[in-house]
Amino acid sequence: SRAADLMYQLAQGVPPEHAMAYCETALDAVPAHDGALELLEHLAREQVREDLLPIRWVGYLQAAPDAPGAPARRKQLGFAYLEAGQEDDALVCLEPMLDLGDAEVAEALIELLRARGRDEDATRALGIAVSGLPPERRLPRLRDIVEALVKTGDVDSAMQRAHEILAIEPGDPEALGFLETEYRKRNDDHSLRDLMMEASRVPGVSPEVRRRRLTDVAVLSEEKLEDILGAIGAWRAVVAVDPTDTDAQKSLARLLEQTEQWDELVQVLDRQAITETDPDAKVAFLLKLASVHRDQREDFDAALGALRAVRQLRPKDQDARNALCDALLLTEDVREAVPLLQERIEDTSDQQERIRLLEMLASTFEARLGAHERAFAASTQLLDDDLSLIHIRRCPRPTL
Repeated sequence: SRAADLMYQLAQGVPPEHAMAYCETALDAVPAHDGALELLEHLAREQVREDLLPIRWVGYLQAAPDAPGAPARRKQLGFAYLEAGQEDDALVCLEPMLDLGDAEVAEALIELLRARGRDEDATRALGIAVSGLPPERRLPRLRDIVEALVKTGDVDSAMQRAHEILAIEPGDPEALGFLETEYRKRNDDHSLRDLMMEASRVPGVSPEVRRRRLTDVAVLSEEKLEDILGAIGAWRAVVAVDPTDTDAQKSLARLLEQTEQWDELVQVLDRQAITETDPDAKVAFLLKLASVHRDQREDFDAALGALRAVRQLRPKDQDARNALCDALLLTEDVREAVPLLQERIEDTSDQQERIRLLEMLASTFEARLGAHERAFAASTQLLDDDLSLIHIRRCPRPTL
């Protein structure tokens, strides 16, 4: 040891070619002499004499396998073996370093292990290698890992790695497809919905793909998870992506009605009525819109607007006329209701209904319009239709 120290001291004060000789002499005596080896490594690289180092690393590792400097020397020796084409020696040297999580070593071992049919060990090396790679190099390795894990039957680990792929490349079709298939197999509806929701947010995804994924989210939320509010949110997003999706609009309207979200429901119905081209369907939307405005929101003006639109589309439709008439009678617009009410009286063949309408007409003239003469005429017509109603108070004849 003293001789090795002396050689090391001499090496520090002489030219490089002599210094390397002194270092080698010191290492012959004490292979694990840190000072001499560090100086030799420095000088050998400086003088382009790296060929001197592998044998010294072998001696160092044999003498001090657990020394602080051993991992670095083992790694350098392993790569020197690889460079020299000594793959078996490289494997023996480097494989223990997998336990240290060295990504560079793991990357170098992948093909060596595969070539020897050690697929599970190669997969393990892949897993360690990806941690030290930049994203653009990590992706192909992660795909290899997923494939290898599936082959070995470790699907859970494969799914974890697939999620790592999506963290780097959210729109990766292979990772998405693999995870979607597995979640469906397992009936893991929560995870599947989360996957589809994240997939729908991927930048650059086509509107059709986004619409399809959001539709999956909506259906899963309602039918599998009983999350009505989640389904409403998803259907809203579908309609925003594709306003022409009538099925999405109908589903959204249905759930809004179910949850009594009337203000938003009338917006959806109004949009459906505007965009609908089929006259019958448009009328159905307008009637529904009027009903919600009148019965749920008590917005009679808005209800009248919808019913007037129906009347324009179906001027001869008695149901549309009757609905508008009834709505007008609930507002201050009774003058507009009178001719419609009179039409109803003329058209009805049901005696009891005719009597009811005549009573309504007489009351409207008298109580709401102050048209006493017309009220008298209506009540007279009522009595002419059915003398059994003689007990009913006749509207007084107006005086001059």
